[in-house]
Parts: sequence; structure tokens; C-alpha cells
Amino acid sequence: MDPSSVSAHTSKLLQKLDTAAAEQLEEFRDDESGRDFVTRTKSTVEKYIRAYAAGTPFFDREILADLSRQIDAVQAGEMGGGAKHGEVRILDPMGGAEIKPLVSPYKEAEEESQFGFMVEARKPFTIGHGSAAPPSGWALEDLQAAFQVLQAEWAQSDTCKSLVAILESAQLSTPIYKIVCFGLGRLDAWQKTTREELHESIKRSATQYAAALTMEEVLFKRAEIGQRLSCYTQDPVHTGVEKQLLTSLGFTVLADPKGFLEVDSNILVFSVTPNVPVRQILVDVQWPAAMVWDTVDPNREDPDANYRRVDRNDGSVMMIS
Repeated sequence: MDPSSVSAHTSKLLQKLDTAAAEQLEEFRDDESGRDFVTRTKSTVEKYIRAYAAGTPFFDREILADLSRQIDAVQAGEMGGGAKHGEVRILDPMGGAEIKPLVSPYKEAEEESQFGFMVEARKPFTIGHGSAAPPSGWALEDLQAAFQVLQAEWAQSDTCKSLVAILESAQLSTPIYKIVCFGLGRLDAWQKTTREELHESIKRSATQYAAALTMEEVLFKRAEIGQRLSCYTQDPVHTGVEKQLLTSLGFTVLADPKGFLEVDSNILVFSVTPNVPVRQILVDVQWPAAMVWDTVDPNREDPDANYRRVDRNDGSVMMIS
């Protein structure tokens, strides 16, 4: 690529890469294998940065569909010895592939684990592993009651009324028949304490799901199609009881990466501070009819200005782009 054709944003990314690599090389100055790893990794990352800047699609729909088919086959026990030992082959948009296990090989066999689609620094995407969040112990009826209270609060809020007004007056170039939600969060507490703490713990996520149901109701009235809009949600944090709650609310719970495969030109996507690049994935997979998003910093040329701190319910901190 001609250096003169590199955008300011790409140039800054390459500069950050150079700085990070230099720091790592200094850290491994007495470790030849470590320095070799840093050098190889830098070369790979630079290749991807330049390819993306040149317009190479990273999140091809067929690559995701192929991965989804393999996951289904492994979980059905049709290949690789079943889900406990199954592996999937992830195609790389730049050529080649990598083999990844669905269940972390570093976990004890009896320990529950889960996988999730994720982006990694050294490649567009891979399979990530983590422990499944255990249910807090609240019964389904308790979670339903907590959600109903928060849904009622949302319905009376000025934000809800503003959202309804916007959707009712919006000029839609195409009808919307489906809503897909990404990463809206837990509807269960991290541990069972008091009902007051349960309400506080799930308030953010419950409000977002209540907003999704509000959007479905308004768009259903506008569509005049005689049937409710299909609502889907994808978030690997949901436990069994949360999935029951979401199903009772009218959502179809999808495993990673099936939510992205539901996106078409007649869909509304709803996602707030996800920890995967939902917008960037959709650019490659399919432009939806509409998206409801969090505030986006207009200064996209400054990578350092595009991150915000999110304090999660489990006490951890996450930086969101």
C-alpha cells in the first residue's frame, strides 16, 4: 500500500502497533523466543490493519455460517468426538485457517464452561472460552417479578416516551420485521441476596430489554403485517433461568454467532456497549434497516478518544470501543 494512501486513522493504528511492539521487544530483550513471537505477531497485526484499511471484509457471512454449522455438528456429537472434545476450523479472510476447541482444554472436565465468538488482537476473530455464569438462585418467578417492576418504570420514563415518538415519526425506507439484540446483559443477579439488590443489579439490562419490547410494539403497529415482529437476543452470559425468562417475554435466545446470521435488510439491531465490534461485523455481514446504539464519538480519527470505561456488575472493568 502506498504510504500516501494510508488514512490518518490507519497511520495512528500503525504507530500504536510500533510503540507496543517496541515495548514488548524491550520486555523480552533477554528472551529470544519471546522476541521472535512479538516480531511475528506485529507482522500479522500490521497485515490485518492494512488489509482492513484497503477494504478487505473480515467478517464474511459465509465464514460465520460455516463456523455456526460446525458448532452445531460438534454439539450434536457428529464430529470430533462430541462437544467435550470437538474442534472447529475457523477460516481466515486473509487465507488459511486455525483449529480451535469449543471447550477450554485448560478446565477440569466437570467444570462448566462456555465458548463465545470474539475478536483477538492477532486475527479478526477466534473462539474464546470462559466459565458460564452460575444462576444466582432466584426462581424464575422472582426474576419475572423484578423485570416487570423495571419494565413498568421504563414505560413511565421520559426516555421511553421519546423513543416511541422517534419511532412513530421515523421515515423508514424499508419495513422492519425482526429485532436482534446483542450483548444486552444479565437478567439475573450475580449472587442471591435481597430483592432490592436484585432490582439494582439487573436494572440496566432489564431496561434495555424493556426498550426492545417497546420498539417491537411500535414497529408492529407501523408494519401492519398481522403478526408480531420476531425478536432475537444473543449474549453468552445468560443462564438457563434467564433464557426461560427471555423466552417468556417473546425473545428467541441465539447462541454465538447465530445472531449475526439473522441480520438482513428488514431488521433492527439493538446493542449498547457490547464487548465485540457489532457495528463493524454488520458492515461486512449485512447492513440492517436500522440500528439503535449508544452515543458514538464523532472523532473516529483518534483511537484513544473512542474508548469508554464500563464498570460491570461482577466488579470487573471493561473498555468499550
